[in-house]
Amino acid sequence: MSDAQTTGAQAAETQMNTAAHITIDGRDLTFDPGQTILDVATANDIAIPTLCYLSEAGHRDVCRICVVEVAGAGRLLPACSTPATAGMDVRTMSDRVRQSRRATLELLINSGRHTCITCDALGECELSRLAYEYQVEPPRELPSADEFPFVEDGCVVRDYSKCILCGRCWAACTAIQVHGVVPHPSGRRAERTGGKDWYPLPDLEQCELCGQCVEVCPVGALTERTARGAARYWELQRVRTTCPHCGMGCQTVVHLKDGEVVKVTGAGDVPPNRGRLCKRGRFAVLERNDHPRLEDPLVRRNGELVKASWDEALDLVAEKLGAYSPGDVAGLIAPVCTNEEAYQAQKFFRAVLGTNDIDHRAAEASRVPAASTAMGAGVCYTSGVLSVLEEARAVLVVGDGAVADHPVAGAALRRAVRDGARLMVLDAGNSDLGDVAAVRVTTDAAAIPEVLDGVIAVLLANDLADRRDAGETVPHEPELEAMLAAALPEHIADDTGVDAATIREIAATLVDVRPAVVCVTLGPTDDLAGTGAAVVKLQSLLDDLAGARSVSLPLGAGNVQGLLAMGVAPDVLPGGDPVADAEARQRLADAWCVASLPAEPGRSTAAILAGLQGDALKAVWVWANEAASFGGETTAVRAALEAADFVVVQSAVRGDLADTADVVLPVVAWGEEDGTYTNAERRLSLLRRVQRAPGSARPGWWVFREVAKRLGHEWQPGYPKAVWEDEIALLIPALAGVTWAELSEYGLCWPAPAPVPA
Repeated sequence: MSDAQTTGAQAAETQMNTAAHITIDGRDLTFDPGQTILDVATANDIAIPTLCYLSEAGHRDVCRICVVEVAGAGRLLPACSTPATAGMDVRTMSDRVRQSRRATLELLINSGRHTCITCDALGECELSRLAYEYQVEPPRELPSADEFPFVEDGCVVRDYSKCILCGRCWAACTAIQVHGVVPHPSGRRAERTGGKDWYPLPDLEQCELCGQCVEVCPVGALTERTARGAARYWELQRVRTTCPHCGMGCQTVVHLKDGEVVKVTGAGDVPPNRGRLCKRGRFAVLERNDHPRLEDPLVRRNGELVKASWDEALDLVAEKLGAYSPGDVAGLIAPVCTNEEAYQAQKFFRAVLGTNDIDHRAAEASRVPAASTAMGAGVCYTSGVLSVLEEARAVLVVGDGAVADHPVAGAALRRAVRDGARLMVLDAGNSDLGDVAAVRVTTDAAAIPEVLDGVIAVLLANDLADRRDAGETVPHEPELEAMLAAALPEHIADDTGVDAATIREIAATLVDVRPAVVCVTLGPTDDLAGTGAAVVKLQSLLDDLAGARSVSLPLGAGNVQGLLAMGVAPDVLPGGDPVADAEARQRLADAWCVASLPAEPGRSTAAILAGLQGDALKAVWVWANEAASFGGETTAVRAALEAADFVVVQSAVRGDLADTADVVLPVVAWGEEDGTYTNAERRLSLLRRVQRAPGSARPGWWVFREVAKRLGHEWQPGYPKAVWEDEIALLIPALAGVTWAELSEYGLCWPAPAPVPA
């Protein structure tokens, strides 16, 4: 052995000898300071049962089922709350321990109506599993159901005859979701005198129905309404996928029986949501849609929409669109599609129809340059959004959508405030965080950029003074001072009505309190260009002065980030290159087997709608379930479509757009096709097919490929995996080499651009 190897071995042996040791069931184990007996056992695959323990909420020491025997302790100790100590000798399955656990189980089972044969939790109930392991029989005579509360709301069935008063629901509501609508179970069971007030009945008027209490319930007291009587645990098929409802891209598990969705749960401790869901993520897929599903293509004949074959519908679309010049046709694509479908859509408009008139944004937001210009190039997209928010000590939230559009992120902000973070909110008055904000600035949406400029001016002025005091020479100091003087809060206060002292307080907090985070949650009516540019400047300055971090949670509607990355915008190509970039255009043209691509930026959503009404555009292809997808007054969107010569509506449901169409193409909905999704932190995740589409509905990528073929463009087979690996991962430099398999477990955050220099 060489000297280096000998030294390394000696160092390892020394470290082993100095590490703290504990003995559990005869095994000599090391542990870290702060670990409990349960932590050490779990880390070493030693099973200790628990019923109340909820690690992410810090909830423990209620059920006493985890007791262990520690030599010299005299009494049994709860493993979940007893710190591991050097030299401890722990026995987890001694006769004394087993007798204690059996007695606890008998008490729990005898004090409720645990009718396991008909209980929906059978198979995943932690109490019944332990009763089987310890051979605890139920009582011959059960308590009356009238003794216990029973509440059934729209989403959750609460049967407290099965409640074991473990407190997990209270911990989930209070510590994880920070809603605080579930009361703590009153007292210990041994002190119980009866009555329904002992049970954790939530304040249903205040409850947000996120269902996190259902997720953590160890028994059958809390169950999903749709799962009640629907299937046994072992009958369910489980598919991991991505929630489509907002920009978080939460990971979920869909539980199915015979192809029908029974319930949805969080996917465990995986990013970005770490098992947490909101009401939409947990229950929306189970709710009845207000619009019937489209199962077959429809074409307009004699003024009426009638059923047609796919060949008839696609032939008509190709015939009509092929007759128009490139400047006559536009596309509106709502963020309801996968990355692969979005890529195929913009490829069709650019390579087949020869136009950049394609957009995905709401009409109001699209009156300014695309979000890539306003937000994408400068804002730092940070992976691990929830942990960044939770660890922050100062947070400036800009915009209204943190809670309403991103409920899981909103809960993270509330956890940060609970743990001492100073929250500052700058919005137009609609934020749900106002009740927990230390500083609340409410102003017109159009004035938000000016307020941010005031914060920037204060930071720059203070930095200039510090450098002057330190004897530094600042280039162009007189000009800089004059510019800052015009933007100082006292001047901004006159224009916006925002108190100058408040603006200075925000600036001071962002610099003095570490770590600081700027969280941008812009809604469709926010001044995206002005606010985005101001946030970019503020982020860069904070990064330079204080090492602050910025998190972008843009817009909040479905796969917006993915559509932008795939180039579904009038001024950017896939990957974010501007359409004016000749080299980028030619690279894509060569890959798509066309001579060239259009170089002029196309029309935004607002311009497309105006062009349809003013005869500048003749035809439009809309992929959306409803007119509200494009913001503004839905009547205005419908009026624009009704003014067009030819309208194709591609949708999963027969919503309010179908009646304006000349051709209606039925496409798959969420959960009916594989694909990828990009969340607000640019995390790519897989959407997996969980059930069959109704009728003859087809994937969006197939529709565009078939019309392209009819217009003389032969595309390769467009299965999602092939589109990803054979085109997207080859043509977008930031995604180079990313394979489908790499996205299967935790997803992948694709590289963010460097922040703009201060």
